[in-house]
Amino acid sequence: MRQLTILLTLITYWTTVYSQDSVSVIKFKDITVEIISLAPIDKNELKTVFTDKVEFTADLGETLESSVIAIKTEKYEDIEIHQAIETSVTIMNEGSHCDLTNWKHYTSDWRKVKTLTSNTFQVNSYQNGESKQFPKVSIQKVIDAAQEQCGEEWAKYIKDIKSIYDYPCDIGVSRYFLKIKAMDKVSGEKIEKTIVILIPMGC
Repeated sequence: MRQLTILLTLITYWTTVYSQDSVSVIKFKDITVEIISLAPIDKNELKTVFTDKVEFTADLGETLESSVIAIKTEKYEDIEIHQAIETSVTIMNEGSHCDLTNWKHYTSDWRKVKTLTSNTFQVNSYQNGESKQFPKVSIQKVIDAAQEQCGEEWAKYIKDIKSIYDYPCDIGVSRYFLKIKAMDKVSGEKIEKTIVILIPMGC
């Protein structure tokens, strides 16, 4: 009980005292989702009430992993959250980078998010190299994709690499997916909401 009290105190601290700038607030009809310690790059992307799905871009250097998610609702119960990731190829050149986010990807299986309290959850981290997984591709295919999406100069940067993990090429998480499932307290109707978070790469 003491540990739960400490946890709730910390969550309250994060959401009020620490900084509202580091919280992404997503509003669906009758349900609000607060992702603590992850900020949108543009707050205007979240200034509306969404129906079933929302997609927004996280601020530079942000990650969803280990974030706390708080659900606020009077209408729904039996809330569950599931998570997944998508990885993409990025090519770096000092500060700038070419992200092949419209090309091939690795997409993980859905994984249930850990419940802290009835309406509070903590996102799992991706360990054992899962955030670096990618489909098997030839280097020439990567070079062709870089030239098509970013231009000839970017293709030249990676002409001598032997692996997609050789600098200046790398694999990283480009999108996080959250699926929220809940049940209407009165009707028993089950609902599902999807949140897609785009992660700026090469940072």
